[in-house]
Amino acid sequence: MLESSSTARERVIEDTMKLANPLLPSLALKGITVPAYDRSLLETGVLHICLGNFHRAHMARYWEDMLNAEFTPEWGICGAGVHPSGIAKQQLLESQDYLQTVVE
Repeated sequence: MLESSSTARERVIEDTMKLANPLLPSLALKGITVPAYDRSLLETGVLHICLGNFHRAHMARYWEDMLNAEFTPEWGICGAGVHPSGIAKQQLLESQDYLQTVVE
């Protein structure tokens, strides 16, 4: 018997691991790149207007590489939304400890 597409989608969502800080060590053991620094030590050094998809897939990725190579806590990024759609994105990122998955 075939599942309806909505049932299949719900099953995938249930089976999906929720990204969060406590999962980082187990992800690293699986060979997934995770922050190599203590994220709780970051301070705001950059204000970026609108943390849209392009920023998170490109600039934030390069920033993460820099922080992993030479951690300087004063160079954390603070995002400032200027559009109402940014509220939903902020809530999503907050729900996953402001972590983002990038697949290359």
